[in-house]
Amino acid sequence: MKEKGKLLAFATNTHISPERMRKLFKRRWGIETSYRMVNKFLAKTTSKIYSIRLLYFYLAILLYNLWVLLNYGEGERVIVEALKLLVSLSLILSFIPDIEAMT
Repeated sequence: MKEKGKLLAFATNTHISPERMRKLFKRRWGIETSYRMVNKFLAKTTSKIYSIRLLYFYLAILLYNLWVLLNYGEGERVIVEALKLLVSLSLILSFIPDIEAMT
């Protein structure tokens, strides 16, 4: 199959047409990209406690979905690192009253 002067080769044991295979793979590409992006939001930990690691994963999914929502449509884009910084700062600031109450 040729597309824009390039030869595209498919090796498969199915009876799916090359065009259909390309469309299916294009959908899969979005899934792979989302996994890679979720890893950018994943907290670094050495904890062996499953519940903590699971909590960090859920938080990463939540932050990723927030990032996708903020970047949906036209307009300015939110950078991953900027969102992580804003969330980190808001968490730190939310603990300040608790720290002051302890003193």
